[in-house]
Amino acid sequence: MREAALTNYGHLMEVFGEAWIMKHFWSHLMKQQSDISYLHRLTIQFGMVALAGKVSSETVKTSFMPVLTQMHKDPVANVRLNVAKTLQALNSQLKQNKESLEMAKSILNTL
Repeated sequence: MREAALTNYGHLMEVFGEAWIMKHFWSHLMKQQSDISYLHRLTIQFGMVALAGKVSSETVKTSFMPVLTQMHKDPVANVRLNVAKTLQALNSQLKQNKESLEMAKSILNTL
């Protein structure tokens, strides 16, 4: 169910645009960033994967990378593993911005 909802957000972005998604979808996901349940924290990463290839490299830099920088230190191994998977999904946007690419390399080296 969660995966289907996240996939639908990718489709909604195609209709309403990136600004709408970041305002209405991303703000709700960010509320789960400090949730005690690791599954809720994983949902943030699944949301990033659903939007990968659809958002700009600037959005990846300003919105996604700060979250991934924090999550790669998560105490739950599954969350840390999914940080690497999320970075892989964001690869094309990371290559467009040198600063994001360097942040990603640093995260992967730490992992």
